[in-house]
Amino acid sequence: MASSVPPAAAPPAAPTPSTPGQMFNFKAVLQQLIQRNASDLHLKVGRPPTLRLHGDLLPSIIRRSARKI
Repeated sequence: MASSVPPAAAPPAAPTPSTPGQMFNFKAVLQQLIQRNASDLHLKVGRPPTLRLHGDLLPSIIRRSARKI
């Protein structure tokens, strides 16, 4: 009797930037979080990364959109 279980789907391909230099620099944002002693990092599609610093939400110096992650 043959099994009717379908084969596992391949994982989706990783997104690629449309042009060189457009990739979101996650490492730089994390380094900034540590340097500024921020407690949280907020990421939202279409918005710049936001850091929580002493209870206040402040935009990250790195202004790339979270859409590029």
